Amino acid sequence: MHRYIEIKIEQGIEQGEFRSDCDPDETATMIIISLEGAIIMTRVNSNPKYIQQTVKYLRQKVEALKN
Repeated sequence: MHRYIEIKIEQGIEQGEFRSDCDPDETATMIIISLEGAIIMTRVNSNPKYIQQTVKYLRQKVEALKN
């Protein structure tokens, strides 16, 4: 999964969709870590708000990476 996200980010940089200073490896890692943490929190607390908050946060971060 990490490599797939990393490749998509690399393609986005090459196509001018993402800023050139975006680190694909670091960004993919943070996306996966954030989602995995949200999944754990959701299961432990039986509350989907952690997934919802994380998805909202990640959308904002991805938007900030766009050109």
